[in-house]
Amino acid sequence: MQMYTNQFTIAMNSDGTEVMINFSQSVPKVPGGVKTGAASEMPTEHIPVSTLVMTGQCAQNLLNALQEVFSKYNTNKSEK
Repeated sequence: MQMYTNQFTIAMNSDGTEVMINFSQSVPKVPGGVKTGAASEMPTEHIPVSTLVMTGQCAQNLLNALQEVFSKYNTNKSEK
């Protein structure tokens, strides 16, 4: 199952053996009675999406994989 997220927080235990990543989604909070096209800024709310707990080594592997993906993306983008 795929879930959309646009925010995350991350924490690591003191000895670096476990990492926790909390994913959430920031969405507009639409209160009742608000007029459409109102000039004021729309407040947002944060909805929890998922929490992952992994070993420090797994987190390091995730970091390396993300860096590799973005490195390839940025290389391909600059060649165009």
